Amino acid sequence: MVNPPIKNFIDRYSADVILFIGAGASVNFGFPLMNNFFSNYFPNFGLNTLKDLEFKPNLKGNDIILLCMYYLYENQIIERSENIKTDLEEVLQLMIDIRENINKPDNPNLLKALNLAIIAKYGENVKNDIENNNFFKTDLWKNFSKEIDKSIEKLTLGLYKIYGKIENENIEIKLKESYFPLFDIISELTRGNIMVFTTNYDPVLDIFLKNNSNKYDRIFVNGFKYDNQIKRNLWKFQNYFLKTDSNVISYFNLHGSVLWEKEGNNWIYHEPSEFKEIDYFENALIKPPIVKISKESIFMNIYDFYTEILKNQKPKFFITIGFSFRDTDILEITKKHIKENENLIFIYFSPHADKNIKIIFGEDLQNKIIPFTKAFGLPDCCKELGQTIKNRINKFKPPYI
Repeated sequence: MVNPPIKNFIDRYSADVILFIGAGASVNFGFPLMNNFFSNYFPNFGLNTLKDLEFKPNLKGNDIILLCMYYLYENQIIERSENIKTDLEEVLQLMIDIRENINKPDNPNLLKALNLAIIAKYGENVKNDIENNNFFKTDLWKNFSKEIDKSIEKLTLGLYKIYGKIENENIEIKLKESYFPLFDIISELTRGNIMVFTTNYDPVLDIFLKNNSNKYDRIFVNGFKYDNQIKRNLWKFQNYFLKTDSNVISYFNLHGSVLWEKEGNNWIYHEPSEFKEIDYFENALIKPPIVKISKESIFMNIYDFYTEILKNQKPKFFITIGFSFRDTDILEITKKHIKENENLIFIYFSPHADKNIKIIFGEDLQNKIIPFTKAFGLPDCCKELGQTIKNRINKFKPPYI
């Protein structure tokens, strides 16, 4: 059953165009993809990307999460398999499950990597305990649990430091090459509402839409509203509802943002000018999706909303830009509704669109997806996107677009 507030919002603000903006759209602004994040955060390994990992004999004593990812990657090379993923969130989920004594997942490659990481961290003397399933009965288990917390805390701080500040001197030029032409085209094509989903930690898109929604004759809403009682910008799903007949640009961040801060049970939005390096563990935005969705209503509501808007049968364009679909929850929701909703026209915007569509969505869905094989930010790419959309508008009946 659909949550009543979500249903009401869809009935009022349902959009003709849905955008899903991924990390690939932020590269032009100087923010790294998640793989490149490690080169900024783990300099001792001399990495640029995970693909640069080489065997290091001096791994002992290093970060337990990176060690686990290292051995996952080494196993992938040895077995020449692309199915062994060095996925940070899956590794984090395993660490959290183990720490909380939840049954370990049936992933032999991940468990093998974890065992090698523990040996590298604590020495060969723990090898027998691991092989005999006795490690979790040893005194080192407590140290291991603390290491997991320390590693996640360090990752969180790393994210804030790297994604928290816009230091690109050419940001206005980059905006004119990317988001301005994108929203110019979308606004020309639709008179109605626009919905924007993202998983990006960096604040560029959020700030751009907040500062420029008036240019597109729309009101920007992101779920945060100034609360007179606590004197802060407080998130509530009800804040998406406006007492206005104006069209809106609705903005939903499924993974959180460096501009968000948790205070008690509340989520607070900081203006960019108020940004500070947050130094405590509760704001770990990099928590795995399972943890986020199950424990935080802000994420639960947004994931539910994403599901319902794709399920909704009103004809609409769904355009993804620079998104890898590494979040398996988002991927499964998307695949389900591409398959079931004939009124959903999906355009996949990526320099490697043809290849990625087949890998991510499989052969049974690739014919339902329109590849747009361009790099975001290149000259005239958004004009060409607009023409691609216009070529499909005859699929709709007025007044949708």
